[in-house]
Amino acid sequence: MTKMKSLSIAIGALLIAAPVAAGQLDFRSEYKHETEAHAYRIKIGDSTKVSDAGQWNYSVEMKFFSGKNEDGEYGGFLENLQRGDSEFDLSYKHKLNKKWYVQPGMPITFGDERVTYKPQFRVGYTSDFGLKTALRYRYEIRQYADGKENGETWYKSKITLTGGYKVKSMPNLKLDYEANYWKSHTYEWDAIAGKAKDPQFNNGDDNWDAGIFIGYQIEKWRPYVEFWNSSVSSKTDQRQLKTRVGVKYKF
Repeated sequence: MTKMKSLSIAIGALLIAAPVAAGQLDFRSEYKHETEAHAYRIKIGDSTKVSDAGQWNYSVEMKFFSGKNEDGEYGGFLENLQRGDSEFDLSYKHKLNKKWYVQPGMPITFGDERVTYKPQFRVGYTSDFGLKTALRYRYEIRQYADGKENGETWYKSKITLTGGYKVKSMPNLKLDYEANYWKSHTYEWDAIAGKAKDPQFNNGDDNWDAGIFIGYQIEKWRPYVEFWNSSVSSKTDQRQLKTRVGVKYKF
């Protein structure tokens, strides 16, 4: 894991050293209504234009969560804070014309005794009547350290549909949506043990979630709220509401 941590620090230093053109800071709080779990994320990103049609996008994010107390219940808002995953994201956006663009990228996520590489490719479209949408395919390669999951490498595919609608009469109002579907390529059911390897939802090999976002731009600030339909656990068929509240700041 020493190499993983060193790579994470090096990537973060590279982002900080990069020239800031039009960056954005994003803080978000999350609450899962069934499990009553709190989570948080801080993300900073920037972009560098290299031509009329192309630009590099890069960001770093840190995740935290309220861990369980001695009674086994999750801590409340900002209580018993524990560090979660951290991620560096690098992508290149190329405009094909005024409506279409392509965007290959490579997020890298650093977690507890694991690192996940996420090569991906996105195609986006902007209409004449205010609708924008994009479709992304991602292939996740998760490498565990020797002390966890026998040092194995797990694989997963993920498809994401995103989009939004711009209301001409209310240009500061931001309406967006996102839907995800993913499938494990490492999934394996152990009938003797009665459990699965890399379960996603209801002890199966796939899962999904979907959310709607509402935000409002106030000069450099954008407060927003998200409502998601997500799974409660990888071992049950229960779903739950996941609410996110955050604010973005452009600098």
